[in-house]
Amino acid sequence: MKKALKSLFVAGLFLALPLFSLAQTPPHPNGGGGPGSGTR
Repeated sequence: MKKALKSLFVAGLFLALPLFSLAQTPPHPNGGGGPGSGTR
């Protein structure tokens, strides 16, 4: 029973890991420069 719980936990961890690694903020639309930075 303990081995089954451990393997279930590890499998759940590997399935949930991509969700956390993709949860990042997207880059700024104009290449990272702030508004009014003078880059055209």
